[in-house]
Amino acid sequence: MERSDETSMHEPDKAAIDASQPGSMTITADATARVQSSVFGEGLSRLLQRIQKEDTLVLSPLRLVLLTAELGNVVSRWQRALGLPEAGVSQQPEGIAVAKTMSWGRDAKSARSLIILADYMANGVIANNSIAISTVIHELGHVHDDFSRGVVLGFQESQTPPASNDWPRICAYLAEIIWSEYAAESVAASHMTHEDLLALLLNDPLHLAGIDQRLRQAVWSYKCRQRSLVSLWNGSVTEFSDIFANLGRAIARLPFADNYEESLARLANPNNEAARWKPVVERLLGELQTLGSTGYSKWRSAPFSGIQEVVAEGFRAVGLFPTYDGSTLNVRVL
Repeated sequence: MERSDETSMHEPDKAAIDASQPGSMTITADATARVQSSVFGEGLSRLLQRIQKEDTLVLSPLRLVLLTAELGNVVSRWQRALGLPEAGVSQQPEGIAVAKTMSWGRDAKSARSLIILADYMANGVIANNSIAISTVIHELGHVHDDFSRGVVLGFQESQTPPASNDWPRICAYLAEIIWSEYAAESVAASHMTHEDLLALLLNDPLHLAGIDQRLRQAVWSYKCRQRSLVSLWNGSVTEFSDIFANLGRAIARLPFADNYEESLARLANPNNEAARWKPVVERLLGELQTLGSTGYSKWRSAPFSGIQEVVAEGFRAVGLFPTYDGSTLNVRVL
């Protein structure tokens, strides 16, 4: 896909997207958006032409780019339309989501993707803002990765979050998130300015340390009988989703750092209290780089099994030791 074929003030629903023709893409802004979809479409068209000269991305499933000032609400609405729980978007002290890619379909022919983008990011693309541009490229990387993984591993009609007591599925779900963020950011990082990349590299250890601190505080609250085990576990799964998603992005950025070893050391040991994350980060780095250097078509069965093991190591790093007998989840807290 080299350019957007249509801009519109009317947002297609899922049925319309499913019925759309290959190569067609609608750009629309909802009533809350403070941006002109047609002007953004021109900027996106130029951006697509630029990145397709440097990266080979499969973007044919992309059918809709929706601009909005209410990202969380719109994401929840589309999650309902796709039969998914309304999880909204991540909002953490370390940062908030500014875009969301959603993909579905049963095979290559029916594969569809849409990108929901905060209106101020769309205005940033129009203004040639580098952060906004790399954000959109990241989402395009998700479109490519969702489709490429589907071709190799089989398409999932929906990626429903696992039940809180399904430990194997939790590990598998988080492993897919890690890979997805790594794959998308590997595309985006190559288009970042030096200043933007440096700022992210410096923030990544702070992101890890911040969530690690909240996890340790939650464990301590449980030990002090200030919260239940169910509350501790459910909250921890959400926190780990954010911590691992950013670790995937952080590791993708490392090869573009001025000083790779220094940036890795800073990420793996963000402070003395979080030093226990060092083996987790280092093993995750190896797993992602090995898989990333292997073309999708050459992936073996269960390509994320090593990443799933790293997920379990991460839980243990903060003192959570889950065991699962096939039906019952038990969590030992140390």
